[in-house]
Order: sequence, then C-alpha cells, then structure tokens
Amino acid sequence: MAQSTLGNSAGGGGGSFAAMGGIVGGIMSAWGDYTQGVQQNKAYQYNADLAMQKAQETRAAEALHQTQMERKKQSDTGHQFAEYAGRGVKTNTGSPVDVMVDSISQWNLDMSISSYNAEVSARGLENQAAIDRWTGKQIKREQTTKAVMGLFSTIVGASTN
Repeated sequence: MAQSTLGNSAGGGGGSFAAMGGIVGGIMSAWGDYTQGVQQNKAYQYNADLAMQKAQETRAAEALHQTQMERKKQSDTGHQFAEYAGRGVKTNTGSPVDVMVDSISQWNLDMSISSYNAEVSARGLENQAAIDRWTGKQIKREQTTKAVMGLFSTIVGASTN
C-alpha cells in the first residue's frame, strides 16, 4: 500500500508539472505574440519615417530645381534679348517682345508642372507613411489582443485541470 501511495504521489506531481509547463508555455506564447506585434509596429514606423524623409527630400530637391530653372529662364531670356539687340532689332516692341514673353510663359509653365509633379510625389509618400503608421498600430493591437486572449485561455485551461 505504501507503494500505491508513492505511485499516486508521483503521478499527482507529474500532472502538476504538466500543468505548470502548460502555463509557462502559454505565457511564453503570449509574450511571443506581443513582442511580434511590437516588432512589426516598429518596422512599419521605420518605413513611415523613411517615407516622410523621402517626401521632405523630394520637396527640397524640387526647390533646388525651381531655382535652377529660374536661373536658366533668366539666362535664356537675356540671351534672346542680346541676340535681338546685336542684330539691331528693337527689343521693346513687336515680335521680339512676343517671343520673349512666350519663352518666359513656357518656362513658367514648365516650372509649375515640375512643382506640381514633385508635390504629388511628396504627398504620395506622406500618404504611404500614414498608411504604414496605421498598419503598424493595427498589427500591434491585434498581436496584443491575441497575446491577452492566449494568456486568458491558458489561465482558464489551467484552472479547469
């Protein structure tokens, strides 16, 4: 009979160890789910930061491009004026003025189109950043919920054993 009691005692301890192992496993699984969500959120936040940096760089590059185009426009207009003046053409009336005004108008149009395209690109990057930030938060929230539910399930399962 002493052997039977010893056997029951060992069996009871084994069940207790199994229950503890299940609880520890559940806790580890929940922690894994949570940390996975945190890491994925960090990755999305990093991507969002990169997209915002690219948007700023796009605007800065366009500002430089606009400056370069403005200088080129002034240079071209100056060359036109000099060519007309060098040929003895009056540059303050008629056809020469019309040509220079048209050239300036074309430069202004090109500059506006370039500026618009850069702004569209920058806003697209900002929108992607917003989507990445939202996605990261959602994934973190989902993984946290999954972790809590897994932990809850582990606790309920352990209490019923």
